[in-house]
Amino acid sequence: MTQTACSLRRLAGAVCLVLGLMVSGTTVFAANAEATTSPFPEVLALVMARDPQVRSAREALNVLIAQAGQAQSRLFPRIGLSTNYGRSQEVSQGALFNRATNRSEAYLRWNLFNGLSDRTQIDAADHERLGAIADLQRALDDACQRSIEAYFDWLRLARQSERSALRVEQVSMLAARVQQQWAGGKVTEGDAQLAASSLIDAQFAHETIVADREAARAKIETLAGARLGQPTPWALPADAAVAAGFELPLDDALAQARQGNGQWRAAEERAEAARLRVGAVPADYLPKLDLDLRRRLADHTAPALDPSQRGSWTLQLTYEIPLGGEIGYKRDELRARAQATLADADRVGQSVRSDLAATRFRAQQARAALEPLKRQTGYLQDVVRTSELQYDAGRRSLLQLIQLRDQRFTAEQRSADNDYRLLSAQSQWLALSGTLAQALGIAVPQDVAQPVAAAALRDDPP
Repeated sequence: MTQTACSLRRLAGAVCLVLGLMVSGTTVFAANAEATTSPFPEVLALVMARDPQVRSAREALNVLIAQAGQAQSRLFPRIGLSTNYGRSQEVSQGALFNRATNRSEAYLRWNLFNGLSDRTQIDAADHERLGAIADLQRALDDACQRSIEAYFDWLRLARQSERSALRVEQVSMLAARVQQQWAGGKVTEGDAQLAASSLIDAQFAHETIVADREAARAKIETLAGARLGQPTPWALPADAAVAAGFELPLDDALAQARQGNGQWRAAEERAEAARLRVGAVPADYLPKLDLDLRRRLADHTAPALDPSQRGSWTLQLTYEIPLGGEIGYKRDELRARAQATLADADRVGQSVRSDLAATRFRAQQARAALEPLKRQTGYLQDVVRTSELQYDAGRRSLLQLIQLRDQRFTAEQRSADNDYRLLSAQSQWLALSGTLAQALGIAVPQDVAQPVAAAALRDDPP
């Protein structure tokens, strides 16, 4: 009697669980149907408008543009105006008198030669500016790749949550059916317990996927800075997909990446800037030549000075060598810095090569798996349909039917994961090649000499 009561309680609990799942599933589907959508191009525009890495790279470029302008300005003279007004007591030939000074003059100062220091700084600053442009390109590519991975991880999990909700609904119906059959004495208690266990497993898997989906939503909404609607399907532009075809030999792909990869180009530009700062001859070993021109504008000094200077020019040559080895140590420092930046550029090159190779292998495996996974999913759908008929006819056991359904769900998950892995590999390949932002319609500055504004860096995505 006690066993029968426990069984009835389990049956009632299973029926309540089934009804609750069906109601919650209906609510979820209704909410999804009413929700607005957020296509990827719109989300990308939101991300690019506020991405911190892009904003930081943009301002770093503006800093170096300003520094390059400062270096250029040192080639030009300085002009100024000087005014002297005051009173003094003076003694001339034993006589004490008061003098009122009211004098103004204009002057021009020009450093004609500074030991090649200005030219060295100008050339180095130009390479630093080019390196900052490459850093900005890298920041744009990185932001695009983060957006793609976050958005399509969310889309993948959203699709999986829909399939898992459908799986829960199907397993719920099967579990309720088995409970009814067990209550009527048509199946064993073991089958009823197996069906209830399968329902718990399906519900747990669904809750896990929903939690992952909401975490992915929170991630992309954090990047976008706004509440988003439902994700929609999207694919790389056709020309970008061809560019990410991975047919090139690795060495050829590496040569292209060396020309396009922002991080690599930036490292090489900084290495060149550091090399230029070493110079062929230290600037401190060369003389300096300065020109000073002055012209009196007004002089109301009373009593007047005698003689009084109306204008002058001075050409000054200075040759100064510090003792104690400072110049040699400074040159050693510049040379060491140049070697360090060159080593950093080599490190970046090795990292790019390694990432290209890894991305190629992942993409090739994911692309090769597309058709087999599609066929497997189709096979299992047919097998599950047949098995349900065979189960109704008593030719398959409940355990076999549950296992086949689980295999179909696993195959659907594997296919969705593989699609995401292929798209992620394609976007990473394009980012390593320095072409991802351009492929997505993002304007990338090639060479700028003026401060860059935020609006100038972004076109409307396709």
